[in-house]
Amino acid sequence: MLIEKRGMIKHNIEEATGKLEVIGALFRGHYSFDDIIFLPKFGKMDLAKEVLRLRVLQIKNWDTKDVILDHKKYEGRGDDRVAKVIFHQEFNNQQEALDFIKDYQNGKFQQAFDFSREGWEYHLGDSRIFLEQVEYLGPTVEILTDNEEHLHKVVHELGIGKILTDPLPKILSKKYKSIIKSGLWNNFR
Repeated sequence: MLIEKRGMIKHNIEEATGKLEVIGALFRGHYSFDDIIFLPKFGKMDLAKEVLRLRVLQIKNWDTKDVILDHKKYEGRGDDRVAKVIFHQEFNNQQEALDFIKDYQNGKFQQAFDFSREGWEYHLGDSRIFLEQVEYLGPTVEILTDNEEHLHKVVHELGIGKILTDPLPKILSKKYKSIIKSGLWNNFR
């Protein structure tokens, strides 16, 4: 079973990359992107349970198109949370994606807020580790692994101070109300 954890790191990114290399993690690439979060025009959406996200890549580390739309639903909470992608589509540019979103689910969604992420991907065996500088939040690490030993090694070496149990859009919506466009704050739970 794949374990997915994200936590706040106590070190800056440069120190964290050095610590990953000490435990044998191999650098795989650098990336950056903006995540644009959409909310329903009417009604409410709990971002801990569901998110519609448009990802616009500036620096790619993966074999994808430049713009990716994902609609995810989360089951469970905290450590037992599992993300299920209910819709995924890639686009050549942002305008093409925005045009598509106008019609997605009968035009139900509108843009609410966005944030940027810059990251460095590492591999430790089959485990994937993403050090990220998240706008409005700070340095984090995300670990995707099915190896408990790798998980504990990374958590210990990086000195993860706090495990984040909600998806980033939920965390940022709670922490930074001021980034929400006027009038949409009432659409959050």
